[in-house]
Amino acid sequence: MPRLSSERIRLEASSAVRRSTSGSTSFETPPENQESKSIQIQILDNGEIWVDNRSVDVRAVRANVERLSAVNPEAGVLILAQERAPTGTLVDVVDQVHLGGIQNITFTTTQ
Repeated sequence: MPRLSSERIRLEASSAVRRSTSGSTSFETPPENQESKSIQIQILDNGEIWVDNRSVDVRAVRANVERLSAVNPEAGVLILAQERAPTGTLVDVVDQVHLGGIQNITFTTTQ
């Protein structure tokens, strides 16, 4: 396994801090070269659902979760819901994730 220099680690850490303190309400995905352990599902204020950077209907959440967990069986799900996202949509998404075979779900909100 290649070793990272302390300078590179510092640069990556400061970059992550700048991203997290930007105050932006948009969702950020991890860089392509860093493997994510979570399947990210985003729920917008208008009820729109995004999985794998694609807008999907709630009925397609299960299939997408099954497809993504087949690629990374260790993955959990991270649900990023905007503050005013409809609660009913959130509950429907959680149900679909459970039907897709994943019980490990983490929630977070954005403004």
